[in-house]
Amino acid sequence: MDSTPLRVCRNQWIHIRKVFKGIAQRGKCSLGWFFGFKLHLICNEKRELLNFMITPGDVDD
Repeated sequence: MDSTPLRVCRNQWIHIRKVFKGIAQRGKCSLGWFFGFKLHLICNEKRELLNFMITPGDVDD
């Protein structure tokens, strides 16, 4: 299982944007810091989607 960031807005706009206030969180991925959510996917060996989960950005993989 791995995750990919789902960015809500740029980091400099975190305190201005209020759409996901209290839901989205600041997280870190291989590309750096982001504000938003993480999409976790579980696929089989045929690359078929088995399950998914969307979590706040600060949740560990």
